[in-house]
Amino acid sequence: DVFFLTVDGRQEPYSSGISSEEITQMMIDLGAVTALGLDGGGSTTYLSRKPGYDYLQLVNRPSGSYERNVANSWLVVSTVIPDHIFDNAFIEPYDQSYTPGSSIQFSFKGRDRSLSPAEGPSSGLDWKLNDESYGSIDSKGKLVSNGRMGEVQVLLNQGEKTVGSTWVKFVKPDEMHFESSQIVVGKNSQKPLGLKTTYNKRSLNWNPQDIDWQVPKSLGTVDENGVLHVSELPLSGRITAYFKGTNLRAGIDVIVAKEPETIFDFENQSGAWKTSTTQKGEMGSADLISPPEGVSRFGEKSLKIDFDMTKAQKQTTLGVYAGPGKPV
Repeated sequence: DVFFLTVDGRQEPYSSGISSEEITQMMIDLGAVTALGLDGGGSTTYLSRKPGYDYLQLVNRPSGSYERNVANSWLVVSTVIPDHIFDNAFIEPYDQSYTPGSSIQFSFKGRDRSLSPAEGPSSGLDWKLNDESYGSIDSKGKLVSNGRMGEVQVLLNQGEKTVGSTWVKFVKPDEMHFESSQIVVGKNSQKPLGLKTTYNKRSLNWNPQDIDWQVPKSLGTVDENGVLHVSELPLSGRITAYFKGTNLRAGIDVIVAKEPETIFDFENQSGAWKTSTTQKGEMGSADLISPPEGVSRFGEKSLKIDFDMTKAQKQTTLGVYAGPGKPV
């Protein structure tokens, strides 16, 4: 057997990476007898055709957060010929953790023997739990936890055959944080706060009933999805989230962006502004313009600066400046 392992790094809090010694031990724990290190840089890119899909997707997070050109690649392909006849199902969400009392909506993607997409049957499929002491799941795949902690298996059956399954873990978090220590918002805006909960460093999905929000009235309100709805006249402040039944809390500073302030307009000016240069051969001039010649964010007029550096000195710093010639 051959397997590939990719670990993202240097992207706190998403990932803190792994040392050579740690990845060696991980390979041993996974049963590797012989191992080959392919790359140790942030350009490592892992593409995969996810079950039930017919195209490749980026499944890791390179240092640039997107797919980019690399010098060489390994390509792993299947020799099984797709027939697109339903054989099994890939259940989503797959292998995730939730807080007790959560409600989870499951769905599935049909697959053939090659794991290529296949149309699933319109009837004859039943959702089940391997242990109903964790809650219930209805005919449409909605699981409602009764608050018990532990692991339960979600099964999708076609008659006596199980065509798909996944595990769900119900635990309380041991850590909670915001993605950023502060955010900047404007009045009457909406901004996701990015509250994250984890258990043993693994991402944990929280539900709205888990969190008590402490929000300054002047800022606005936070909805059940952790989105800040900023008020009409907000003031900067700090929002704190408390996880019920634990000692966990996390805070984030919210800075209200200042509205644009015009310190100088050109509505009543007749071209008093002048230009200057670094005197290295640059040419510059300034003039007032109004639509349709140009655009202005506020009012009707704006300052236009023309410059020509084609005859200026090479390999040096050049500049064309404009100013009113007196304090504004």
